[in-house]
Amino acid sequence: MKKNIQRQLIMFSKRLLYGFIIQLFFCTVLIANDSNAQRKTIENVKVNIAIKEKPVSVAFELIESTTDFRFTYNDNLIDFNQTITIVEKNKSVYKVLEEISKQTQMNFVQVNENIHVNPKKGRKDGGGILIIEGYEKIVTGTVKDNNGEPLPGVSIIIEGTSIGTISDLEGNYSLEVPQEGILLFSFIGFEKQRVELSGQSIINIILLEDASSLQEVVVMGYGVQNKKDLTGSVSTVNNERIDNRKAIQLSDALQGAMAGVTVSRTGSAPGQASTIRVRGITSLNVNDPLVIVDGVPGLSLEDINPNDVENITVLKDAASQAIYGARAAAGVILVTTKRGKEGKIQINLDSDFGFNSPTTLPKFTDAKTFRILSNERSLNDGGGIIFDTAVNENYEQLNRDDPDRYPNTDWQDLIFNNIPSTRQRHDLSLSMGTERLFTRASFGYMKEDGIHDNIGFDRLTFRINNDFKFSKIFRTNADIGYRGSNSTNPAYERGAVADARRFPAWFSGIRQDGEWGEGKDGDNPFAEVVEGGNIQNRRDVFNASLGFTISPIEGFNIKGNISPVYEYGNFEIFRTPPIIPRLDGGFFPQNQLNLTLGNQKVFSLTNQLFASYQKSVNDHNFDVLVGYESFKTSWEQVEAEARDLSVKLPALAFGDRSLATNQQFASENALESYFGRFSYDYKQKYFFQSNFRVDGSSRFAPDVRWGFFPSASVGWVISNENFNMPGFISFLKLRASYGEVGNERVGNARTGGSEFFNFYPYQGIFQPITNILFYNNNQISPALGLVQNFLSDNLIQWETTKTINAGLDFGFFGDRLTLSTDYYVRTTENIIDLLDIPNYLGFPQNTRTNVASIEARGLDFEVGFRGNSGKLNYSINGNAAFVNTEVINLGSEFFLTGGGNLVNQPGFAYNEWFGFKTDGLFQTQEEADLYGTGAKAGDVKILDLNGDAIINEEDRVPLGPSLPRLNYGGSISLNYNNFDFNLVAYGVGEHTRRYEGFQVRPFDEAFGNIPLNIVGNFWSSENSVDENLAATYPRLSQTSFRNYENSDFWLYNGGFLRIQNITLGYSLPLQLIERLKMNRLRAYVSLRDFFTIESNFLQGWDPEAGNTSYPIMKSVIMGLQVQF
Repeated sequence: MKKNIQRQLIMFSKRLLYGFIIQLFFCTVLIANDSNAQRKTIENVKVNIAIKEKPVSVAFELIESTTDFRFTYNDNLIDFNQTITIVEKNKSVYKVLEEISKQTQMNFVQVNENIHVNPKKGRKDGGGILIIEGYEKIVTGTVKDNNGEPLPGVSIIIEGTSIGTISDLEGNYSLEVPQEGILLFSFIGFEKQRVELSGQSIINIILLEDASSLQEVVVMGYGVQNKKDLTGSVSTVNNERIDNRKAIQLSDALQGAMAGVTVSRTGSAPGQASTIRVRGITSLNVNDPLVIVDGVPGLSLEDINPNDVENITVLKDAASQAIYGARAAAGVILVTTKRGKEGKIQINLDSDFGFNSPTTLPKFTDAKTFRILSNERSLNDGGGIIFDTAVNENYEQLNRDDPDRYPNTDWQDLIFNNIPSTRQRHDLSLSMGTERLFTRASFGYMKEDGIHDNIGFDRLTFRINNDFKFSKIFRTNADIGYRGSNSTNPAYERGAVADARRFPAWFSGIRQDGEWGEGKDGDNPFAEVVEGGNIQNRRDVFNASLGFTISPIEGFNIKGNISPVYEYGNFEIFRTPPIIPRLDGGFFPQNQLNLTLGNQKVFSLTNQLFASYQKSVNDHNFDVLVGYESFKTSWEQVEAEARDLSVKLPALAFGDRSLATNQQFASENALESYFGRFSYDYKQKYFFQSNFRVDGSSRFAPDVRWGFFPSASVGWVISNENFNMPGFISFLKLRASYGEVGNERVGNARTGGSEFFNFYPYQGIFQPITNILFYNNNQISPALGLVQNFLSDNLIQWETTKTINAGLDFGFFGDRLTLSTDYYVRTTENIIDLLDIPNYLGFPQNTRTNVASIEARGLDFEVGFRGNSGKLNYSINGNAAFVNTEVINLGSEFFLTGGGNLVNQPGFAYNEWFGFKTDGLFQTQEEADLYGTGAKAGDVKILDLNGDAIINEEDRVPLGPSLPRLNYGGSISLNYNNFDFNLVAYGVGEHTRRYEGFQVRPFDEAFGNIPLNIVGNFWSSENSVDENLAATYPRLSQTSFRNYENSDFWLYNGGFLRIQNITLGYSLPLQLIERLKMNRLRAYVSLRDFFTIESNFLQGWDPEAGNTSYPIMKSVIMGLQVQF
């Protein structure tokens, strides 16, 4: 929205210049005559003027008609209705202007034949007249923005004078100047630039957007507002910062960009999106923020091409969220897409190509080491030798002689056979505008390959935004968007990455003759990835928006909008297990060929009608909004499965019909809403705003269907008071707010009947059951019946989130340095959770109702600094967020999640680690025996916290929060001449993590690999005493006493700092590309996710990567941006 207004100002200036020769902002003068010697000053020329109480414009007309002088001025700055009286005749022009200056708020500057009219600056400005001789030298040039677009109406003045001009329609200017001095370039929405003349005759300038966050126009719910006028907590990011991150998925572009917005990922698989949380956790159920695109819900961030985004606003506190009511508890993300602008056709091409490779990969033992350590593990567990020791000692030579029978397979190297993989992105956009029509159309295509076979993702996007202006009163918009994507993944159920890390090196992957190796008893993950079939997903999303705006009187607008979203997806799971030959002849049995086909249809429709009115009365400013919205969505999924196909073709007809299954699911829900907002400010010093929304949801019973969500916020701009504040403080505002929002989204899953509760939680679910015993005709016999799974609660209602927020906004040194901080307390009540009920009631499951509550306390901090030094322009931004979420109440004493490793319990953090406390390792068997738990030397020493001499579940306790408590990010942007440099970083400062499975635990599933990190670092009877004292890991064992159960032995601080993106770009000089009819030609190279600083992560494990997930990828990207 910020850029939209800037573009409107630019194009508005163009329209004015069609009718006027010169348009002024600060001062404008005409080019002087070639000969200074013949010019006369206003002191030498006399006029006969006698007027009484006439507008000052009459005097100007008389002077212009009788002399060679011409007045120049800015209509927006000069009031020509001021009246004057001049009674004497035959006076010099100087004396006449002096008299006018005394009677009006005007000053005058003569430059050659031009008389420039300036407004007086204040009460202390007593007026005056200045005569300046013309200059001999002429400087010319062109002014453009950082996208290469000409800027008309830019003010160019000689610093310290009122002499200047403005740029024309194409951004060109010409001005007489002295040999030495400074030119000052300024334009609304852009940073001022000072350039030393130094005898130059051609000065081309690129103006940068004003980075001051206090000047931003922020998109709010159903409207916009100046950021300096905000009273709620809001963060924004513009399209330039999004582009600097070079992210394929829009969610990734938000990582580290805003305080209080946490973006986490566990891998970089093609097409994989990130998880977004706004100020942590809000509910025990759904915590995904509401996404609004161009004012309309129904799309996800991944449905939007990042190159189509103008800006993104995140509403973080309830005061700003309340206008979205029942769906806003987890935060609201407002996405504004780019729109057309007035002017000639502009074409932009942005294309890049890159190479991806893992940031790091873990290492595992070779075959010989695995066999030796397997024997030690077996002996530790009371078994015998598994692998012949003689073979072990000679394994390297045996492998060289017969690698098929004595393999040494690096499964990661074998399966990840496409490193580096490639990525490409191409975006083409066209924008234009006339007096009546503004259009922007864009096409985008991206493709990303994976590091192993049968994986990839591609996406095609199209968007066209149209704005029609029929008159000053009536405008419409018609927008259409499309996103089509294809993804491919192996159908191998165990997972390519997991088995690449699980399978030890002594299993064969591929033989010397090119045949598949035996793997583990015919289970070969490499063969499965290559030939085991794949999962194909196709998803098409169409969205449209048709709206109108009626403005019958100034300040009053009526807007309506209808926005459908249609999504169609189909998937195919074709499982084709490979045929694995035995080394000594024959084949292993082949599993069944199976095929699953399905499609999914989702349709949503949003209708909006709202009216707004803005009015200013003296120093009182009012803004009122009221509106209505309805939202309805329906979903349907159909699946069919064929098993044991007779031929290797993806057709259901080839399956065994006796094993065929098919199923169909459907659901729908609706929301009806009324909303409003009232804003008031006095002299831009005192602000008040109140929002409300009334929502009715079909998810709840009619008696409790409606919810009311209000908010109120206030602001005080202290810097606008007449206080004696330090001069370096340019802006200071205090904010406070309270609000309530709701959550009607109990769950997101849409896969079948078991998720019915997510959409109709107040209704009971009955399912058929067989073999119920009935007494009938003096006999007990089984029969078909119905069972209700849980006791339904028809009074179940909204989860309600209440937030208190207080904030301070600072501007220093003319807002070059800005700082904003917010402290908040957010409490969510009536959370839907399981309630323990007596078993004798006869329900198989506990009931779910409004019983839980959680509370989050946090601090957001954002800082920005911008400036320039000569030709170097720079900006630095940083943010940090602290948050801790605590469970207040539950429907039971506690409940476990995360495989029993996380606990939710009143008085403790949400999803807190749950396990044993420990005290190192038992160093001797005597020490272990004294402890009396059955442990052995080398086992983890678990503390008996309750003192009952038994280690069991009663000794497990909460061990600390599992979620990050401190997230931070920042960026640096530099521009020097035609070079630009951008660096983006983010990190986690405080996060209790757990070393997981493949990172530290050997022999997964009793046969799995051994992480190289533990080799030489575990307790062993073969070690010396000192070596065991220094051991980091317990002894090798599959039967050890709770060694690998969750405990503080495996927890660590997982803080890290990552340089997400470094970009260096160069734009060719305008003089060169203008010959090619280009406005801009920029080439750049980017490094993404290349550098990470951490201290506690094990070698080979990325801080963000999951235990078995696709690796985090680093990228080298080369790109080109062209504008015509």
